[in-house]
Amino acid sequence: MSNESATDSMSKRTWSGLQWTYGASIFGALLQVGYTAAMGRLLRPADFGVLAVATVFLRFGQYFAQMGVGPALVQAPSLTDRRISTAFLTNLGLSTAVVAVFVAIAGLAQNLLDDPVVVPVARVMALGLLFSALGATSNALLRRELDFRRLAIIQLVSFVIGYLVVGLGAALLGAGVWSLVAAHLSQSLLNTILTLLARPHPVRLGWNRRDAGALLRFGGRVSIISYAEFLGMSLDTLIIGRVAGGSALGQYNRAYLLVTLPLERLMQGVQSVLFPAFSRIQDERERLARVYRSALGIAAALLIPTAAGMAVAAGPLVRVVLGDQWDQAASVLPFLTVSAVGSLLALFGAVICEATADLNRKLALQVTHVLVLAGLLALAGSELRWLALAVAAAQMVRVVGYFGLMRRILGTTYAEHLRALAPALITAAVLAAVGIGIEQGAAAVSALPRLLLHVVADAVVLGASFRFGPLSGVRRDLADWLDKAGALGRLPEKVRTAMGLVT
Repeated sequence: MSNESATDSMSKRTWSGLQWTYGASIFGALLQVGYTAAMGRLLRPADFGVLAVATVFLRFGQYFAQMGVGPALVQAPSLTDRRISTAFLTNLGLSTAVVAVFVAIAGLAQNLLDDPVVVPVARVMALGLLFSALGATSNALLRRELDFRRLAIIQLVSFVIGYLVVGLGAALLGAGVWSLVAAHLSQSLLNTILTLLARPHPVRLGWNRRDAGALLRFGGRVSIISYAEFLGMSLDTLIIGRVAGGSALGQYNRAYLLVTLPLERLMQGVQSVLFPAFSRIQDERERLARVYRSALGIAAALLIPTAAGMAVAAGPLVRVVLGDQWDQAASVLPFLTVSAVGSLLALFGAVICEATADLNRKLALQVTHVLVLAGLLALAGSELRWLALAVAAAQMVRVVGYFGLMRRILGTTYAEHLRALAPALITAAVLAAVGIGIEQGAAAVSALPRLLLHVVADAVVLGASFRFGPLSGVRRDLADWLDKAGALGRLPEKVRTAMGLVT
């Protein structure tokens, strides 16, 4: 196969993967909003605080339970059946040991939140680590093969049954915080069963020391970096639970989820789809740089204006989705939109680092982020808004750090990063000004019609910017990407013309 044919094939498979991933993500986001709204009315904020602390406590062991074996399978230039068998048995052995340890030490979770129920919740939720390990090898093989259609279907089916049937049903029966635990474990178990059925793999070949060493040399470094990323994402939960209490943590946790639902769903396909795709062209640095700049600009066009719209509409958004008992969540949501956007924009650089196996500098950056975040949170005191501001500021430091890494790895300068982000920043500023005007002019209007007014105004601003304004330049990159993926020609001519997607 020629290089051009190989490139076209990769583009088409990547595009197909993104279509399935984003299709499932959008549908899943709608389901998640409904689930969140219902559970926010059925449970207390303190219940979500307990779940948040138990989850963070267990994630201390998650990275030791799998040690990056899955990413090592995806990134490896070639695989043998023996190495796949070794990967499965390594994951299973490590996870069994970690689950046993965390069941034994679950009492320490109460040091993170002064609520005794967090201990049994952490013990039961530890089973989720074992469920994930059983399906991790099959999941990695499906990602390596770019079979995101099956992964998307599995994700949706397991979510609907786990969260909407089991979790919501348990909450309606009065299970309280245990309904959240039941939702998490049932979704995890079903996801594992379906993944194993979708991609069986050899196990009988046993465990090989040499293969395990090869997997853990790469996977161990990925795991350490992921652990540093986890600390960066979890310090806020740990500190807020200690200094502000479970109820305040529940408010913060629901605000964070409300922000990440739309923003992370927009970007969910980036790491899962682009990591295996980038790994296959890891030696073509000029091509990687072009794809990186283009993808960053398109992502910014989606993320930054969306975040600006959510920030100015925080009050009506929280009241409509969660209810009237979540006022503190509305006060911190604008800061969390900044943090979420920064995290997702930095994700592109993180994927490039893993795809090119440039892990040492990535680890140094993650450690720096954790230290900066710890210092800012220590200065923030116990006020929830100041704590949220500290999280956002530390995330911006991380974004700038990744831009610096991309300058060294890909040769992409800070000026090129700014040019990629500028159209989205200009559009976000206009959108925020319109939103502030709505909040001031319609302050007496109830939450639902005011939120609908924000949605309509945001859609008009985004449409005008994409068609005629600052974001019009993004159309060229988007049209080029769709054309190479063979997807542009499948769009109706009227749609291409209306969106300006012409080559």
